[in-house]
Amino acid sequence: MNLAINLLILFLVIIWLAMIYWTRADAKRRIADPVLVVCATAAALFPFIGTIVYMIVRPPEYLDDIRERELEMAASEARIAQLSYFACQHCGRRSRRTS
Repeated sequence: MNLAINLLILFLVIIWLAMIYWTRADAKRRIADPVLVVCATAAALFPFIGTIVYMIVRPPEYLDDIRERELEMAASEARIAQLSYFACQHCGRRSRRTS
């Protein structure tokens, strides 16, 4: 019986350490401010509750996804600006470039 309790405690400690690691890794992918990453990791030190609270309040998007969306928006705006630059001022049809 003592062995079973010790194994259960060991299993819970391993799960707790894994949750701390996951919280830190996820926070680094979602939060740009290093102080907030440390705060999220510190919250995970509270067994199980800290990680659950982090999962509720974490940002919904990864930083890479935000940067990719901003680049796509900038590229789209550049294409629209280029198309409107070559459009006829009166009818809106695309005109030829004259060099």
